[in-house]
Order: sequence, then C-alpha cells, then structure tokens
Amino acid sequence: MSEDEQVERSAVERTREFFSRRAAVYDFAFFKLSPFMPVVRSIVEDRKALTSNMKVLDAGAGTGLVTRVLYSLAREQGLCGIVFHAFDLTQAMLDVFHGWIRAERAENVISTRVQDVLHLETLPPAWSNYDLIVTSTMLEYVPPASLDKALAGLIGLLKPGGKMIWLLSGRTLPMRFFVGWLWRANLYTKSELEAVLAKAGAVNVEYLSLPRPYPTTKHLLVVEITRP
Repeated sequence: MSEDEQVERSAVERTREFFSRRAAVYDFAFFKLSPFMPVVRSIVEDRKALTSNMKVLDAGAGTGLVTRVLYSLAREQGLCGIVFHAFDLTQAMLDVFHGWIRAERAENVISTRVQDVLHLETLPPAWSNYDLIVTSTMLEYVPPASLDKALAGLIGLLKPGGKMIWLLSGRTLPMRFFVGWLWRANLYTKSELEAVLAKAGAVNVEYLSLPRPYPTTKHLLVVEITRP
C-alpha cells in the first residue's frame, strides 16, 4: 500500500468513526439550527437546476439534507420522472436519512448506498450518467492530496453537459472554528480550489454568488462545474 493510500484509508476510518457517533447531532444542527437547507434551495432555484426526467446524485449525502430539498422542490413544482441517488461514507448517517425516506414514502425514487468517493469505480453501472450532482460538506473530509482525484471522479459521473454544484465552507474565522475545529474538516481558499479544479481537469467552472443574503453565505464557496 502506497503512502497516499494509507493516508486515504486512515481518513476514511477517522471520518466514519467521527460521524457514526454524531449522526443525530449533525442532523439536528444542520436541519434545525442552520440556514443550510434554505441556502441550497435558493441556489437550485436560481440556477433552474432541477427539471423533470433528470438523474440526480447527492454525493456525500450525510443525513440527506440536500436530497430532502431537491425532492421537496420537485414535488412543489410538479416535476416528475426524477431519479435520486445518494451515497455517503457512513451507514449511521444514511440510517437517519432512511427514516425520512420512509416517512415520505419515497423509497421508489430515492436510492442510497454506502460509498467512498475515492473508489467510485465500485459504484453499480446504473450510478452514472447524471444530469446533476450536488455535493456539500463531503469533499472537505478527503485528504487534501487526494481532493483532485475525488473531484475528477465525480465529474466523470456526469453526462456530457451535466452539471455539478459544489458547496463548501470558506476559510473564514467562524468556519475555522465551526467547521475546521468542531467538525474536523479541511478548509480551502478560492486560489487553492482553482489549483485543485485545474488538476482535476475541470474546464467549465463558474463561482456562484448566492442569491439570498443568509447570515452564513459570506462564509460559503459555491462552484458550478459543467462537463463538456
């Protein structure tokens, strides 16, 4: 096993253990206390990113907050034929999500699986060719030296013309405490992201301005990547 593989394996074990013990706390914090879900909704609505007959992936779904937003928005707008896939590294996080899926009776349209973003080659064949991928608060747990590998893998799951929306915390003082220290995530500046995006082969990249002034938006970076 190479040194990079050892680092990746250690990061997986550490992250899985960390979130296995905090799944309920995470869900409460980001569902009840944070403006995270309204921010995601405003971005998706502003970009008109959701349409009927799409195939959507929530990469690093955690307790399913992003998919909850997209599923609810699709129902409100009368959209149909959307297939939702969601993966996460930690079964305990998905267990919380499964409770919501059952309550919504959405088992027929939302599929989940435990998955390491650094080993996307193990995904079933049907988990590919996406119109839209949304990833939030997941890639910050990938070892920095492997971030471009994870990003390139996700871009490779898009169909030509498909889009990925990537939300991540900026390296601001509040986020250094709340996300970096409390939730033990890696934080990046915009210039660091640009280097990673280039290394991952992302050529059609746009940094999005958040459409509504929620209190945390100045601490977030939102990147939209379109596959050629």
